Amino acid sequence: MAGVGDSTGSTVPEATAGLGAGAGASADAGDTTGAGSGAGADAGAGAGAGAGEGEHSGRTPWLVISDVDQTVLGDDGAVVRLKAFAEAHRRDVTFVYSSGRLVDNVLGCIHAHDMPHAAWIIGGVGTEIARCEPGAAARRIVAARKAPTKGGAGQDAAGPTDSTTQAVRVREAAAAGDAGDAGDAGDAGNGVSTTPAHASSLPDADRSVAVCDAWSQHLRGTYDAAAVHAALDGLDMSLQPPCCQTSLKTSYHCYSASVVAQARERLRGAGLGDHQVVYSSGQDLDILPAGASKAGAARFLASHLGYDADHVICCGDSGNDEAMLTDGWLGVIVGNAMPELDHLRSGDRLYRASGRFADGVVEGICKWTGLSPPA
Repeated sequence: MAGVGDSTGSTVPEATAGLGAGAGASADAGDTTGAGSGAGADAGAGAGAGAGEGEHSGRTPWLVISDVDQTVLGDDGAVVRLKAFAEAHRRDVTFVYSSGRLVDNVLGCIHAHDMPHAAWIIGGVGTEIARCEPGAAARRIVAARKAPTKGGAGQDAAGPTDSTTQAVRVREAAAAGDAGDAGDAGDAGNGVSTTPAHASSLPDADRSVAVCDAWSQHLRGTYDAAAVHAALDGLDMSLQPPCCQTSLKTSYHCYSASVVAQARERLRGAGLGDHQVVYSSGQDLDILPAGASKAGAARFLASHLGYDADHVICCGDSGNDEAMLTDGWLGVIVGNAMPELDHLRSGDRLYRASGRFADGVVEGICKWTGLSPPA
């Protein structure tokens, strides 16, 4: 659903700005496939010897960016079939999960539901980007957040850890020069910089920290969580739990479209009309920075990885997926989609699958790529 500001026309930072020669698309395009190949300097970084952008076993690589809840999740059997498909085509398809959940929560879902591995995660309705690497040397790169309270003060939002994943947090600085918090457990001494301009001198994984932080820094200067709280105080809606709040996302439970309209008017009246208002599933209201959305984050990440619009497939089921589904990529609406997407019809770049949940994801990928579903 469109917000107060139109995210599709917003300017996003150049994905590879400051990354230096060789730090762009081909460096990371094959991240998801790395089983036993190791084309690049990082173990698991490439699809095969000499594989890079456009070279996955001689086939064109595809980037699939999918919502999680009620798109991938919702039918355990369908998740099993999606995972079989992903494993069969691991040299053809790079998976990214994009969710209203925060990155840490998405990571927990991947493990809890045995979802296919994702090379990257977009969390917080497009306000976070994280890179994921499988195996013992895996690391989780999260634009760490300080969740705002109603008064605007922040507190660190901690997430779960697991035995195969190290957390490397890029701290959100309340003031310039807070780079001392950038390295976390598992990354001490690796020289992680929160400044994208320093990224060209970093190893690939640490370079991705700077890439993720570039997106976070871009959004950070456009959002005032305390002002949002003040503008919306007294409306007939309630804040979601603290674990759902960050300094770049204010989330409410709201069950009335008329209240959503009032929220938009309140924001305009407070001079916050460029903030994004995203309403989905008839209950989730997210207020985001100007330019923040699943579509904006997908555009930034796809540019960094070197994928053009004809090789990016976006899958979703609800209102907070609409911008992503209609942003010029190849779109897939799963068969169980919410009524709020009923106005979107199949066309040249949008496909309404009959399959529900993850079965619809597989159906849509096969539609656009010509790949075969698992037997």
